[in-house]
Amino acid sequence: MGGTGRAVLAAGVVLAAAGCGGGGGGSGTVPPPGAKGGPPTYRTRPAAPPAVPPSGVPVPPTGPTPPPWPVPPTGPTAPPWPVPRTTAGPGAPLPRAANGTDLKACRTGRCEVQVSPRDRIPVPARLGVNELTVTAIHGDDITLRGTAPGTSLTVELGGNAGATTMMNGLAITLVAIADGRAVLRVAPAPGR
Repeated sequence: MGGTGRAVLAAGVVLAAAGCGGGGGGSGTVPPPGAKGGPPTYRTRPAAPPAVPPSGVPVPPTGPTPPPWPVPPTGPTAPPWPVPRTTAGPGAPLPRAANGTDLKACRTGRCEVQVSPRDRIPVPARLGVNELTVTAIHGDDITLRGTAPGTSLTVELGGNAGATTMMNGLAITLVAIADGRAVLRVAPAPGR
């Protein structure tokens, strides 16, 4: 700011102080806004009115409105608790099954066994399945076929450990899978 500007600003401050004294010898009147020597005026732009279509109903803003909380990434729904991997990895051992490879332990309708393709798991007929056969194990997926009088059911399990399927009155849970073998838990379905 040049010397002239400073002098004008200083004179304005002195005049303002003299006018605010309330008995300091000045007239005590302040010029109206915008008048010479009065307070400055500012122009503001009014807010744009909301868009109203011919129907008279206001139109909400377009585009997605983000929620006020963090949003997890999209994709397959994951359970809210930690889930171990079903694939142990090439050459890694499977967890030890409670009944090992003794498939006959499943005759009671409750067991945990290690299985391979073409294994036949005997289960009690009272659960609506006479025999359970492992038809294939590929990567993270295992395919099972259950037979009952006059019917045959095929199911596929895969993905996360803990995946469970129902076959009539039988609940089959995938505990782990790796290198063409899997650990299955067999139990009566809830309420059976």
